[in-house]
Amino acid sequence: SDEFKASLGQKIKRPFEYVVSALRVLGADIKPDLYTVFVLRQFGQEPFYWQSPNGYPDSADAWVTTSGVLTRWNYALALSFNAIKDTQVNLSNLVPAPTSLANGIDALGLRLLGEPMPGPERQILLDFAGNGDFGSLLPALTALTLSTIGFQYR
Repeated sequence: SDEFKASLGQKIKRPFEYVVSALRVLGADIKPDLYTVFVLRQFGQEPFYWQSPNGYPDSADAWVTTSGVLTRWNYALALSFNAIKDTQVNLSNLVPAPTSLANGIDALGLRLLGEPMPGPERQILLDFAGNGDFGSLLPALTALTLSTIGFQYR
């Protein structure tokens, strides 16, 4: 239907969905702690704290705010650089050793997004990486990929 087609891009992951999907796609080894609750509080979706009985909002405009997007970026950086206490990510297991930087970015996009990375986003990552070494750039490239709109969509 036309209504269904028009809804494309209207729904993004809620903060809880974003955190869980990032942890899952990276294969994070996480030990129970309160940091995840703290992060969800920063996102504005602390479990069981919504005042009205209808639950947290289910539309992009509730979560795509300046602070909401910045919190997602900061979380992606902290997770990718193993800066979260009791949460470890082994990024070397994400993609096989690439033959080139472009192949590595393509493999990373496919692994994290589940489909080839769109051309403009891929080009941004290629420009960022320059002629660098894929292995040393992997945490930053992972954080950037987790920050793309493709990873935000539900």
